[in-house]
Amino acid sequence: MRKLPKGTSPAMKSVENKKFIIMLLVLLWISSYASTAFSSIAPEELYLYTQVESYSVLTVNEGVGNATITTGVENAIPYRYEGNEPVQLTVTSANGLKLVHTSGSSNTINYTMTLDYGNGHVSVINGVPTALVDDNGLYDLSKSMLVTPESGSYRTGTYTDTLTFMITANL
Repeated sequence: MRKLPKGTSPAMKSVENKKFIIMLLVLLWISSYASTAFSSIAPEELYLYTQVESYSVLTVNEGVGNATITTGVENAIPYRYEGNEPVQLTVTSANGLKLVHTSGSSNTINYTMTLDYGNGHVSVINGVPTALVDDNGLYDLSKSMLVTPESGSYRTGTYTDTLTFMITANL
């Protein structure tokens, strides 16, 4: 409270006291209104989200378009797959998993193919999708395909087959 000079009349003291009390009441009313007004505002929420785009990259034989293999033994052909969604790999052989003599004759060499990944191998069946082993939909595989042509006696010459590799989403 403000100190009034000596000799101030009692009426003046009363007016000053009233002013002080009114100002105090106004301040209390404003502060109670402000706290009521602000406390009635609902909390603000912000929802965060993101979209992760899918990616899928398959490289066979380090990008080289052919591989020379030997009959009677497992031939390892490297492959690398990176992706971020569950997928299947379909290997399709133009000749039904047979190497065919380039003369167009009926001379063929049967072969088997397995995919090496995870803790084992899975046999490839021509044109049938095989689910790749993933870590919760994430892939970072650097493994080998094992191609094993049957051993035996064959006509001299070149034998070929064309393999097509297709990755599809595993829904």
